[in-house]
Amino acid sequence: MDSTLVFLVVGLLQGVLEWLPVSSEGVNTLVLASMGFDPRSLIPATIWLHLGTLLAAALYFRRDIVKLAKSVPRAFKSGDGGVELLAFIAVATIITCILGLPLYVAVKGLTLLEGSILMALVGCFLIVNGLIQKLAKERRVFREEVRLRDAILLGVVQSLSVIPGLSRSGLTVSTLLLCGYGASTSLKLSFIVSIPVVAVADAYLALSGEVASFTYPSLIGVLAAFVVGYATISLLMKLARRLRFWAFCIAIGALSFIPLILELLKQL
Repeated sequence: MDSTLVFLVVGLLQGVLEWLPVSSEGVNTLVLASMGFDPRSLIPATIWLHLGTLLAAALYFRRDIVKLAKSVPRAFKSGDGGVELLAFIAVATIITCILGLPLYVAVKGLTLLEGSILMALVGCFLIVNGLIQKLAKERRVFREEVRLRDAILLGVVQSLSVIPGLSRSGLTVSTLLLCGYGASTSLKLSFIVSIPVVAVADAYLALSGEVASFTYPSLIGVLAAFVVGYATISLLMKLARRLRFWAFCIAIGALSFIPLILELLKQL
């Protein structure tokens, strides 16, 4: 199959799957492998496609990013909510980068199936959490202010996404939901925190030459991921605001089983 068409397909998949608790790297790796791509280029190619969804997230949350940029000169001034969010993102990003590389080296032997099982376990926790909220009589009060300890936990959890089969968005959204943040806030924080991490990863790939970054097919894939990613992130944010919290938890939890189902079907 023509490489341009292949990258168009995986770019479209990236745009949809990046925001869901499904490993976009895992799915796109399987697609590229089935098309006969060099196994050594699979992971770099799937990571490179994240540039499209990074740009989509940056465009969608442009007002928040501008606000964060303006808060940098006031970083040492207390009582500024923008500064608190900036510190939250910085801490989560630094921890992810510190833990991510050695963890990647350590878990390279894990299979997609093993990671998919872990993702399904995360889904079980979310479903249980959603059912508890459904049965609770009192209305839940969601956390509004970000906390440093949540940023530390988020950084640790985000670094785990290097394990094949684990979804970065699935892990981070799940963690934030379980920490007491509302559905739309959890999605927003998860997507914004992804921007610097993906930027660092893609910059490394481009500079190291591990992936043919600026070829016509790869750029088509990035463009497809950007267009579809922007449309789906908008849809998901609207859905999060309309769904009840317990229903959102159960829906995200159920979607977390998709990687495991795909892997089990592959084994048949």
